[in-house]
Amino acid sequence: MAGWSDIKRWKASNLDGFIDAIISRKREAASVADDTVAITIETWEGEGAEAAQSTLTSLIERGEKLQDNIQYLLTAASTAQDGIGDVETLVLEAQSRADHYGFVIAEDGSQVTDPELDSWWERFTSNMAAGQSHAYAAELAERKGALEDTAEAVSNALSRATEVDQAFCDALGRISDDQVTAGMAAGSGLIPGLPESPSTEEAAIWWDSLSKDEQDYYIETYPELIGGMDGVDGWARHEANEARLTADLEEALEAQAGGDDSPELQAQIDEMEALLGSLKPADGEVRQLLLYEPSTGEDGNYHMQAAVAVGDVDEADHITTFVPGMTTTVHDSVGNYTADLQNLNRVAQGKLDAMGGGETVASIAWLGYDAPGSPTNMVLVDSMKDVMPGDVPLIIPQGAPEYPQPPLIYSVDPAIVSPARAEQGGEKLTFFIEGIHDSRTHDTTNPAVTRDPHTSVLGHSYGSTTSSYGVADARPGTVDDYAGFGTPGGDGGSWNMNSGNNYVMNFENEELIRYLNNPLRWISGIPDAGGLGVDPSQDPGFTTLDPGQADPGTAHTQYLDDNSKSQSELADVVIGVAGNDD
Repeated sequence: MAGWSDIKRWKASNLDGFIDAIISRKREAASVADDTVAITIETWEGEGAEAAQSTLTSLIERGEKLQDNIQYLLTAASTAQDGIGDVETLVLEAQSRADHYGFVIAEDGSQVTDPELDSWWERFTSNMAAGQSHAYAAELAERKGALEDTAEAVSNALSRATEVDQAFCDALGRISDDQVTAGMAAGSGLIPGLPESPSTEEAAIWWDSLSKDEQDYYIETYPELIGGMDGVDGWARHEANEARLTADLEEALEAQAGGDDSPELQAQIDEMEALLGSLKPADGEVRQLLLYEPSTGEDGNYHMQAAVAVGDVDEADHITTFVPGMTTTVHDSVGNYTADLQNLNRVAQGKLDAMGGGETVASIAWLGYDAPGSPTNMVLVDSMKDVMPGDVPLIIPQGAPEYPQPPLIYSVDPAIVSPARAEQGGEKLTFFIEGIHDSRTHDTTNPAVTRDPHTSVLGHSYGSTTSSYGVADARPGTVDDYAGFGTPGGDGGSWNMNSGNNYVMNFENEELIRYLNNPLRWISGIPDAGGLGVDPSQDPGFTTLDPGQADPGTAHTQYLDDNSKSQSELADVVIGVAGNDD
């Protein structure tokens, strides 16, 4: 059984070469099998012909058996790699929390201890005697809770490692004992060789193992599946999603021509046309529709969701995923954001060209979650009793401390000050950014392109909260750089971010951001009383970027303004040089 010191060295990437070799053997076996089946002995007669036919039949059966074993091994290896990725994430979570608090994890993972616990108790006791124990009691409770969470994370990592190890050993044993059947190789999923509910790594490996003819067949036959499958190449998702979008738009226009003049249908048409319009590239530019999910009206998919790449995610050396915030919809936002990213690409590409090396950039506008409503819908009321049912109060102090004035009180939609939509969207974002990473890691068809591009995530406003959840849960190595700007808070602190470098950028005159970061503090005066998360601008693990100056009142919307200092700072994040001295 693997111990803590063992699984700390586990790396999913260590299986990349092994999986590449399996895919290569799979292609060779398929080619030989096709050649064997093509052999004909119809012109032969007599005993020689019968013997030849018997031998040919045996070769075909052995070829099929070999392909079954190779496919089964490939599936087992991709599942093992995915499991090792889980272990890596769990190990990082446990070790990061331990490092943050100064805990010590035993070599075998059997216990987690707090060397500073005695000193904390001494301070608590002395402050209790002085009548000042409240603050230390809260901190001590937090520390004890963190110790329990760390021990649980270590246990989860060890348990998952045991599961992964045993499952892969069992699979190898079945191959060695000649127990693999055609059904086992095909698996229980809709498509042979593709696991049911595949991880992004499993999807990427399966897709890479297919021939071009097979890929084209699946795009045409299962466009919804391929278009929405994280881990599949960008070009394939684009073809599938664009075909679906075009068909849906044609169907809607036919319904309208047939007499349906409902506002709902017109709204759908307008949104689809806006999305289709965002795919029109400038000269020499590539646009890719990486996500297309029409609205179902259900929680989590109340609005249409989409992701549009400006640039080629299959070939770019630098790939960034931009997550916008409140009020974002495909209808109102996708055109503006793809235009913003086109400008951001231009600035980033100019910096790359000046550095030399011939590298390229692609940026993705990810509108893949239901962003909460507009803060402009806040209603000014006269007193706390006038706050509307279901809303929460926003109390903004007025005047200088020495000359206080009555505060302004607003009635606010609680979704704006709750991280619920961010948590929901973050889960989807994790799969999306892991899928982009895995589609490149497991692309053996284009040797001229790097399989380890520099990746980043940019989150604006509420989108920074959403992206913080996505990055925190992403596998280590998936995200190289993360930046939140105009940010009202994130999931945990920098120790919780599974990214190489973390950045934060806020204009100074953003009063709304300070409120959203901790709304209850404005009401109760209690620090850290709630809100959208930890303020990254107060976290030493985040490097602060300087956005320059912005117009009062509209600063929150100016970060991506063309030729601005804030845009230049974000371009540095995109190409991996943020925070460097010029």
